[in-house]
Amino acid sequence: MSDLTVTQIAAQISDPALKAWVESWDDLPTGVDTAEFLAKFLQAGYRAQIAYNTATPVPSPTITAYQQPIFGAVSLNTTTGFSTYLATYGVQVRIPGDLDIAVATNV
Repeated sequence: MSDLTVTQIAAQISDPALKAWVESWDDLPTGVDTAEFLAKFLQAGYRAQIAYNTATPVPSPTITAYQQPIFGAVSLNTTTGFSTYLATYGVQVRIPGDLDIAVATNV
């Protein structure tokens, strides 16, 4: 399947320091495309957020930036016999007018 490369995404990053850091990354492991990496990374962020919020005593701010994934209905590919579903991952940030200073949202 077609996917963007990390290099193609890095080319569109406007923050010079972040762009240089992403450009310095090694290639993804063989067989792992960018969408798979991002989905697994955001899933791990969501799980880490739950662990942090569970372990951190109130009144510390609760992290809410990493959204719970939304899963679509399961469908069966009649050619392969595999069941699949669509998953949507996201991150919520607060942007005070300039994307270069986005911060994670907290409650």
